[in-house]
Amino acid sequence: MPELVPGEFAFHADRIEKEFEGWLEVHDTNRGWLDEVASSFGLTLPPPTQIHPIGLHSALRAIAVSLLSLAVVLDRDQISLDRAVERLIARRRPSHKKEIKDSMNLEQGLELGSRLRSGGFSDRIAFISSNTDDYATKTPSLQLHPDLQAEFAAISMEYFTSLRAACGALKLL
Repeated sequence: MPELVPGEFAFHADRIEKEFEGWLEVHDTNRGWLDEVASSFGLTLPPPTQIHPIGLHSALRAIAVSLLSLAVVLDRDQISLDRAVERLIARRRPSHKKEIKDSMNLEQGLELGSRLRSGGFSDRIAFISSNTDDYATKTPSLQLHPDLQAEFAAISMEYFTSLRAACGALKLL
């Protein structure tokens, strides 16, 4: 994985877990409202399963931490860094908004993919980023942005917006 991913995970993980925990609490509360509405029409819903007490938010965080611990973090290489800076200067995706971090991630991914292909690797290569603002089209299908398609196609690298989508497409789930 690109070198910046562990730091980004550490920076955002607490907030994301808290937001998801809050969503679970709202889910449980909303289910109670459905019971009230149904009863006013003489309907009885099956007993609800309360999701929040199960601790799904913590379990998913633990899985993410475990996955991260298994990943190989790429060392910074000057070639990828130089290309990321070139993207920034030219304001090319994903640095079209004057940010370099996503270009660093992309360039490390492109470099790794290129080296794998040069070495005879023929399996599918997935690039995963939920950052659809910089990598995807604004269409509902969130396809790879046309500005990046040639670079991905050159090494047959595929873009996915989530690990779940990549695993599904790669038949890993």
